[in-house]
Amino acid sequence: GKMDAPDVARSDVNRYHISLLKTAGFNIPEYKTTIQEVTEAEFSESTLDKLTELNTLGAPKFVLIYAELIGGGMLTRSKSWCPDCVTALPLIEGELKTADRPYHMLKLPVKKEGYSGNPDHKYRTHPKLAIDGVPTLHLWQGDKPVFALSLGDSASKELTNIKAFLKMAFVLSAPNVEISSSVSYDGEGLDSLGIGKTLRPPLEIADVKI
Repeated sequence: GKMDAPDVARSDVNRYHISLLKTAGFNIPEYKTTIQEVTEAEFSESTLDKLTELNTLGAPKFVLIYAELIGGGMLTRSKSWCPDCVTALPLIEGELKTADRPYHMLKLPVKKEGYSGNPDHKYRTHPKLAIDGVPTLHLWQGDKPVFALSLGDSASKELTNIKAFLKMAFVLSAPNVEISSSVSYDGEGLDSLGIGKTLRPPLEIADVKI
């Protein structure tokens, strides 16, 4: 039946249920991490419409607005023109790699010309982006960001903030995976017993809700 684990994040419970279903022989579709970069010139309302419509199978959708990378050559790497981005971007990328879980990232780089010192920049005034500075990291749910969680230019430089943001993002975005209470699990030796042996009666597709 449903896992009795009040102290376990919903996303972890659902991941457990998914692993149980896989062990029972079900083919559970999984989302593969995707990263999309859209320049200021390419950005339009359809960019966010497509993000809203994208089915990530419960993987979180992020919007990262940051100062574009400039310079670089054969022996040097390109670097953001914004000092805050120089600090924050490696931290965000590092934590996503550590999490080792699928996600979709919409990256919106901005040029210094047209952004710096301009309070009317479209990413500042757009009601669904509404940034105060770069970098800004949003979790996208439904057709808009969860602004209460968003990390702005100062908050995104702190590793503890990034960890907390990502933890909550994976929890809030997790699919609701339930197994009917008519199906029992003996709770021991799941990995060693093999397909179907821990499930009584045999698990049927009608027992599963995703």
